[in-house]
Amino acid sequence: DGVIGDLHVTAYHSNSVFKFNGTTGEYITSYGKGSLRGPVGIACGPDDGDLYVSSYKTNQVLRFTSEGRLIGVAAGTNLLEQNGPQASSRRRNPINSPSGLAFDPHDGTMYVLSYVVGTLARFNNSALPVATHWRVTQ
Repeated sequence: DGVIGDLHVTAYHSNSVFKFNGTTGEYITSYGKGSLRGPVGIACGPDDGDLYVSSYKTNQVLRFTSEGRLIGVAAGTNLLEQNGPQASSRRRNPINSPSGLAFDPHDGTMYVLSYVVGTLARFNNSALPVATHWRVTQ
């Protein structure tokens, strides 16, 4: 946690992220239940302190505040698109079963590893006014 040094740990089978005090190790809270399906990777945004969590089973990266409030989909297919009339958009999704996340501290580029298919997608939000939706740059 960029502000107070808390530790956030993904729990795949619980579909949650657990937050612990970074000094004492005391459990604080959990978040993401109902939004995440198979969280694996987690990274702290270099500029905003928000947490980005890969949702393995929904092919998404979700963005949360350091307090655990969902901000939105940072990368991947929108949940509504997966089940609605635009379901074919899943084929164009640049991430598939995201498992790892990392940020370039110099320019804020987010890298998403899709272990199952062996790809690394690069996302950069510099062309958009709101950083909750990203575009593939390579």
